[in-house]
Amino acid sequence: MGVPESGALDNFAFRCANLLVGNAENTPALESVLFGPEIKFLKDTFIAITGADLGPVLNGDKVNLWETLEVSSDSILTFSGPTGNGLRSYLALAGGVAGAGTDLVMGSYSTYIAGEFGGHEGRALRDGDVINTGTGLEGFEGGLSLENPPNYDEDVVIRIIEGPQHDRFSETAMETLTSSSYQVTPNSDRMGCRLDGPILEHLTGPDVISDGNAFGVIQVPGDGKPIILLADRGTTGGYTKIATVITADRSKLAQLLPGSSIRFEIVG
Repeated sequence: MGVPESGALDNFAFRCANLLVGNAENTPALESVLFGPEIKFLKDTFIAITGADLGPVLNGDKVNLWETLEVSSDSILTFSGPTGNGLRSYLALAGGVAGAGTDLVMGSYSTYIAGEFGGHEGRALRDGDVINTGTGLEGFEGGLSLENPPNYDEDVVIRIIEGPQHDRFSETAMETLTSSSYQVTPNSDRMGCRLDGPILEHLTGPDVISDGNAFGVIQVPGDGKPIILLADRGTTGGYTKIATVITADRSKLAQLLPGSSIRFEIVG
């Protein structure tokens, strides 16, 4: 029933990158996970790199994140690799990703790889791809930066509200969730952040009549291990949902490396 929203997992970093190059905040940009691409620029332009520090290097020189960078034609951007500060990096180009090969589907340029549509030909970028850009903001001169950008810790507190089936769990389940530390497992992906830690006990089993899955809802299948559903999640699901991550903390989830620790705090 329908398709997930997909798109940038760290919406704050994505929006900031666009604003730093004079774009509207939802202009199409590139997301990289752990290892960034090698890109040759075919014209003079402005770029900005935000989110995780994946070691960006422009023409052999390390460059800063969270600021406007002026790039000349024939420049080469590479990434040396993860530094432990975050998982996902965002590259915005003046004018945004646009033109041939970039598909608008249902009003969005987000790529849904599982469905093979949206974004650049419905897939991840690969060697030899040419990315076209739109027209940048007239008169834009750069020189922008973000003061006090986020630092992505490996031990985070995530704020939650009660989920739609919180009453389908034992009396101690919510206390267990909010008083324990959970670790992000290596099999986490854009569909969900899978956690290892104390088991959350159901009252009458994990199954419910399928209902809608919101971004950040914490689903608990039969093994009692919570899964935080993310941008490429299924639109509906039939497992009990004990809580939901508040919107303001979604970006924290996007930057958690495997092995990172999460503690939950209930609000509201």
